[in-house]
Amino acid sequence: MVPPTRRQIVVVAVDDERVPLGNFWTLTAKKSDFYLEPSGLANALHLSAHGPNEKFPGHRFHLKVDGKRAAAARNRGSVFEYDVPRKGVAIKGREVADRVFLVARIRWMPSLKDARFKAIARSKETVPEIGAGMQGASLGAELPPDSAWDVDVFVSYERQRLVTDGPVVGDPVLGPLENSAGMHLMATSHHRSLDKAPSPEGLVPEVPEGSEDATTLLCGALDEPGEVYWLVETIVARSTLNSRT
Repeated sequence: MVPPTRRQIVVVAVDDERVPLGNFWTLTAKKSDFYLEPSGLANALHLSAHGPNEKFPGHRFHLKVDGKRAAAARNRGSVFEYDVPRKGVAIKGREVADRVFLVARIRWMPSLKDARFKAIARSKETVPEIGAGMQGASLGAELPPDSAWDVDVFVSYERQRLVTDGPVVGDPVLGPLENSAGMHLMATSHHRSLDKAPSPEGLVPEVPEGSEDATTLLCGALDEPGEVYWLVETIVARSTLNSRT
């Protein structure tokens, strides 16, 4: 059975008191586009999937960062480490079936669930209520130290193919969102081994040791083929972060 069309998906990792850990994310259908946005970087980061329009006759996937808004978010305590030109970066998307593309992977590292960093990981943002036209998923369970929670984001031109042909598997399957260009977005939830499915090399810093001053970090980068953009939520020592900037 094909799920009903929705306009927005919310995904969030939470602690045992249902407080968000790191950013929560909204995936939204808007006109001919889709947008992926983290709560702490509202309007600063847009990973968008654009459908055909008067400017772009085909599809394109694109990431853009508003530097001023990202700096303002950093001053509020949201740290985003990235390497994106001012005009943004194009993302190929990994074609997993005919006209079905894996575009992005949002990953929560196990450090966010580590009791040592509970106070640091907790967000001050409020997760929106799930209303009409919305769908949500949350991770409340503990993560083993060698695994992460991934939300994979797919865009398809064929709603039926995306749902039934098998390239999109996971628990749960979220969506589809449908935009005015006839494109469809779905997301899938996975627990993955960090040994078998590591983050792109050099993207995620080491977890703080001992009493080092820690902070939350959202880090983003393309995978090596330039097909999929990774957005990783983690904990890092401030000294390590300062040495990388």
